[in-house]
Amino acid sequence: MTNRQTDLLKKYSKPTDYSANRTFVFAGISAVFLLLSVFSQKSFSAEMTFAYPALSSSQAIYWLTYEQGLFKKNNLDVQLIYIGYGPAITQAMLSGDLKITGGAAVSSVRSNLSGADTVMVANFFPTIPYTLVARRDIRKPEDLIGKSVGINAFGGTLDLVARYFLEKLSLKPIDQVPLRVIAGQAPQRIAALKNGIIDALVLDIPSVPIAERFGGHVLIDMLKIDKPLPYPFATTITTRSYIRNNPANVRSVVRALIEGVHRYKTMRTETIRTLGKYLRTDDMSFLADTYAFSSKLLQEKPYVSPDAVVSVLRQISISDTDARTKPKLRDP
Repeated sequence: MTNRQTDLLKKYSKPTDYSANRTFVFAGISAVFLLLSVFSQKSFSAEMTFAYPALSSSQAIYWLTYEQGLFKKNNLDVQLIYIGYGPAITQAMLSGDLKITGGAAVSSVRSNLSGADTVMVANFFPTIPYTLVARRDIRKPEDLIGKSVGINAFGGTLDLVARYFLEKLSLKPIDQVPLRVIAGQAPQRIAALKNGIIDALVLDIPSVPIAERFGGHVLIDMLKIDKPLPYPFATTITTRSYIRNNPANVRSVVRALIEGVHRYKTMRTETIRTLGKYLRTDDMSFLADTYAFSSKLLQEKPYVSPDAVVSVLRQISISDTDARTKPKLRDP
């Protein structure tokens, strides 16, 4: 790890709160794609640190693009760094330590609500690849009434997904089915399911086989329902000012990532090797399953849809009464 990477990790290791006001500028979420057609190609060299917020397959497009040398191919000297907290990445970007980076959509939008010029310029997963897993004795939706669903935090992505799933099952979140916060990551929530602390949980697809070993089963799968919740789940973020002042750099990053998508989908062996390296596992069954769903889900044209941003605003409104727009969860 370079000194630069170490300094960033130390600086942005603590959570940061963002307060929202009543301003949200919707235009510009796809500004970078205009740049691709407006600006001609130009040879340049730019150094930048590029962060990613999670150790999950949703971030693998950044890992593969880096490992395949596609940033270098586009004259970018990129240092790839893991900062496992979306708001910290947004803070680093607003402080000037990061210029364009992987990030969490909700942190970018929340910062925009506070008046910053943050913008999402690419989105590689158009929905959230999660499932609702229940105990073996819960066989149909109505069996969940009066039972609890485990999430990691109110107002978080799991909260949003839990509410969406329950509504799709014609159940009322909170009123009929309470949500219970279980601190930690997926293993802690799976253990809570096993021990009867919760009756169901929202779980990422690669972790489902682990829950199934303890008798869990999938009630609903986001990737198998007719209209999945639109959500920008793997986003690249920057600021409008950086786009304005450094259009060539932004264009080159997006070009590299789009080529990375092509390689992800067509180079299975290399992609699985990269997944194993960054996820730190040699479980080939897990890696093959992870590749199968993520390669199918990965968008070749990584636009950020308006409906996806609406879902982010809905997520913010769960815990933030100052969000100007409070749309109801709805099918697109």
